[in-house]
Amino acid sequence: MTTRTNMSKNTKSSTSTVYPKLLLELITSKWTIPVIYALQHETKRYNEIHRAVPGTTQKVLTSTLRRLQRNGVITRTVHPTSPPMVEYCLTDLGIELLQMTEKMAQWAEQNHIKIRRAQKAYDNQKTA
Repeated sequence: MTTRTNMSKNTKSSTSTVYPKLLLELITSKWTIPVIYALQHETKRYNEIHRAVPGTTQKVLTSTLRRLQRNGVITRTVHPTSPPMVEYCLTDLGIELLQMTEKMAQWAEQNHIKIRRAQKAYDNQKTA
């Protein structure tokens, strides 16, 4: 059995820390998960995504879509019409990310009482 201490001595430890960092960079953006959820059932055009993710600005949404496209989470298809029609949809990688975030949400739902208790205990300890 590998312990945390043994893992840190492993030659692969430097690369193993890259993957969680990559994941965190991807999902900790305020708008990543709402955009992924907006695309979970169907391909959408930019304005449909914008309406489905209230509170985002055009600049932030455009930046989020570009980052997700760069990371292989969504595809962007430009149809040669006048004006050009642009559609976005989740890739297989995006669907996997969506499923993972759903599991994280289930974990939070199952453990929210424990988390609140721990927070309350910590806060009470700090004030005492």
